[in-house]
Amino acid sequence: MRRKSIVRAMLVGALMSVMMIALAGCQSDGISFPGFGAGKISLSNATMCKSVDLETGQPVETGDTFSAADGVIFCSVKVSNATPATVIGAEWLYLPAGADDEAGLLVSSWSTTMEGTGYIPLSIMRPENGWPQGDYEVVFYLDDKEALSVPFTVE
Repeated sequence: MRRKSIVRAMLVGALMSVMMIALAGCQSDGISFPGFGAGKISLSNATMCKSVDLETGQPVETGDTFSAADGVIFCSVKVSNATPATVIGAEWLYLPAGADDEAGLLVSSWSTTMEGTGYIPLSIMRPENGWPQGDYEVVFYLDDKEALSVPFTVE
């Protein structure tokens, strides 16, 4: 009986670790695709935040302005009606002032699959020299199609 408790605790710990490692306030309506069963597959409520609820993945301490000294920046997005084959991806972009490239500079990218409805928390760690000041954006994708984005600023 004790062995089952230890295994269960390890699985819960691993799940929480994956949630925190996976790549945070503005909201967007998102984009939907026809799904099988319960409704349209969609991403919505992309929100920048200082932390996330570890059980639900929902945003906590929302805001779209961060300090160059902040150790971690979070983003949470709601996924609705995902099928097991749905691929959800994200790119964290730095948008340097005066840059010719409208796409921005890729800071980090991430993808996963998910089934059902729930929040996915993402995070990114501060670079060794701190965050460059300026504008940033997290762009979300559903099956490799841009679904929504959420901007944020580092001061």
